[in-house]
Order: sequence, then structure tokens, then C-alpha cells
Amino acid sequence: HRKDLFTQSTGLLGSHGEEWYKVRSMVQQDMMRPKSALFYLDDITMVTREFLNLLDKNLDAQGSVPDVIPLIYRWALESVGAIFLDSRIGCLNEPPAKEVDEMVKCVEVCLGDEMMELAGRPPIWKIYKTKTFRRFDAAAEQLFRVTEGMIKEAQKKNKDKVYSSRDEMSVLAKLTQKCGPDSTIPQVMAMDALFAGIDTTGNTSGFLCYLLGANPDKQELMYKEIMEKLPDPTQTITPAIYNELKYTKAVLQETLRMLPVVGGLGRLTTKDMVLSGHQVPSGTRVSFTSPLVMSSEEYFTEPDKFLPERWLRGCPQSKKHHPYAYIPFAHGPRMCIGRRFAELEVHVLAAELIRRYKLVYHGPPVDIITPFVNRPDKPIAMQFIRRN
Repeated sequence: HRKDLFTQSTGLLGSHGEEWYKVRSMVQQDMMRPKSALFYLDDITMVTREFLNLLDKNLDAQGSVPDVIPLIYRWALESVGAIFLDSRIGCLNEPPAKEVDEMVKCVEVCLGDEMMELAGRPPIWKIYKTKTFRRFDAAAEQLFRVTEGMIKEAQKKNKDKVYSSRDEMSVLAKLTQKCGPDSTIPQVMAMDALFAGIDTTGNTSGFLCYLLGANPDKQELMYKEIMEKLPDPTQTITPAIYNELKYTKAVLQETLRMLPVVGGLGRLTTKDMVLSGHQVPSGTRVSFTSPLVMSSEEYFTEPDKFLPERWLRGCPQSKKHHPYAYIPFAHGPRMCIGRRFAELEVHVLAAELIRRYKLVYHGPPVDIITPFVNRPDKPIAMQFIRRN
């Protein structure tokens, strides 16, 4: 790795073995606790409402946009910045801040065709710096430089703050306290969040909009739940209300089942084992293509139908699937460390969107393509009809 940039750690995305375990152990508790994500409930609500105002300005006379994904990417980046950089980046300004376009382009390179080529083909770039590698390297370095300045500025602001408990501290403040003010781990974790959080959260949110727009009956059930819990338009989502949004959360679960942004999992076996009758020796790379399982009739009744209720307790279908047939965030020690934050972001976006608009989709079915992270295979043209 670039030791001139990553002098202490390459974070969770760039490390393996003992180094990975050391970093994971340091950040695990502060990242995986549900309370850590709920700390940002008001911040994400504010970002989301600003996004809806931006969306309003970009709707045509029929209340439509030709593709909702670019706008949602700006919301996703602003949300990640609010959580991991303790900063408002300016993604929702019109025009957006200069750094915004740079960061989005960098992430698109680092999680796009360049990454797929570097990860999926023979590693010639280790011997000869290919054009693809140089593009990837330049994008990663630029993202490092931008986040470095933001992190240092936020740490400077936090330096003299006094907290009565750790529950009052942001993720950045907690990581800085635990790792030390000179540690690069908080910055590397912020970069990991940018890499892993914009495409994944953004595309998931786009898929969710499409599925709700294409299934108005399910959208209406979600709207009724939200109006029951938040009847006053001036109300904001509190932690207590958030925990009661059962159908809204089921909508995200069903979105991740039908149109997952992660194409599978890869693991390196650490001991000899038998899988489906096959001897698999230690040191073997094993892949699990989770979308195949999540769309299989063997595990899910009517898998081609958008049925959020299958995730609700008491629904006849809720107990039929195998517990490991649905693991969009992986499982075990390597479970997605940003899961709590990603879920919070999308839940709040979905709730605030449906409170303000009726979503309509009349286009052809949307499927996925896989440059590296799964994305929509076509623009998601949506109509947003303002509710009274």
C-alpha cells in the first residue's frame, strides 16, 4: 500500500489478518452499537430534509427527474460526511461545493470498472503501473487529501470539548480519544466510509424509490404507518418513533433482498473443511453469491414479488427462509461495520420521502449491473407528487 499516505494503518478495507483484526477491535464497539447510529438521528433528518428541498428544485413541471441516482449520491455523501467527518460538506448546495464533484468522481473510480479490473484480473499492476492502476491510485490519493483536511479541522474543533459521557461523543471524537490524536485510523475509517457508503447507500436508496414507485399498494401501507407515528408534519423522528417504524424497516429489508448492492461474499478458509460434500483445504478462497440465494424459491415464497410484509413478525412467510439465506451485510466478525449507520440513513430518507411525496415509476423494470458494487442497469426516472 501507499506507506507515504497510510503510515499506520490501511483501515478495514485495505488490511487483512492481524492488522485487520487490530483495527476492527479498536473501532468495533463504537461503530456497531445501535446507540452510536441513533446519535446522528437529528443530523441525518436535517440532511434529508435539505435533500428534499434540493429535489424540489430539480423537479420538472410534472414533478419528475430523469434519474434520481445522481441527486441521491449527493445526499449519501453529505450523510457520510455528517457522521464520519463531523462536517457538512456542501453536497446539497446549488451549485455543490467544489470538493463534492471531486469526491464523487474519486469514489466512482475506486468502486467502478477500475476496481473490478484491478481486483478481478492478474495483478500486473504490482509489477508495472498500468493506466487503470494509475487512475485508481490518483483517485484514492485525491480522496485522501480532501478527507485529511476535513478530519484535521473537525478534530481541532473537538479538541477542547468536554463530554459528560461517551454517549455525547461523535464517532470521530470517540475514535480520536481511543486511538490518540496523532492516529491516522479515524481518517482511514472516514475514507472507508466514503468508499463503502456512497455507492452502497446511494444505490440502495435508488432501488428503494423504484420499488415503492412500482408498487403503490406497498407504498400506501408504508405511508399509513408513517402518518400513524408522525401525524404532525412538523414532527421529527425520535429514537422511540424510529424503533416503531416496522413496515418502513421491512421495506429496506425487502429492497436489499430483491436488488442487493453487494454481489456476494469472499472468505479465505483458515482450516480444512467439508462444504456440500467437497473437501476444501485451508487457504482456499471461497465465494458465496448471496443474490442467487435471496432470489431462490427454495428459500423465499414468491421471490420475484416485492413483499415487505414477509419480514414482519406474525406474517406466515416470516419464518420460512433459512437464517443465512439473507445476509446483505454479511455475518460474524466481518459483518459490515457501517451497517447501523447505513440502515439509519435509508430508513430516515424513506420515511421523509414518503411523508412529502407520492412516488411514481412508469418505466421498464430496473435490474442490476456489477462494475464492482451493484448499480441500477438504467436511469431511475421518478415522479414525485407532493402530498397535501
